[in-house]
This record gives sequence, C-alpha cells and structure tokens, in this order.
Amino acid sequence: MHMLLNESRSGYSASYAYDANGNHASRTVNGVTDTYSVDSGDKLTHVSLT
Repeated sequence: MHMLLNESRSGYSASYAYDANGNHASRTVNGVTDTYSVDSGDKLTHVSLT
C-alpha cells in the first residue's frame, strides 16, 4: 500500500501518519497537528484540530 508520508515546497511542509490498518491518524501542516480517531470498524469517530 502506498501512502503519502510527507511533502514540502516553499512556505509549506506537511507530514502524515497512519495507524496499523492504514487509517489516517494525524496530519501536521506547518507545525500544526490534527489527529483522527477511528473505531474498531475503521470508522472516523473524532477529529482533533489544533
């Protein structure tokens, strides 16, 4: 499975993390991290925006 882990260009930097099932777990853009929670059925249950 291919997943985007990071990207950057002038003035922009982002990194992405995934859980063991391949669900999006977090995203950090320019130092600000958002996290995502899923239930046992891989359904999104919570998003924490910072």
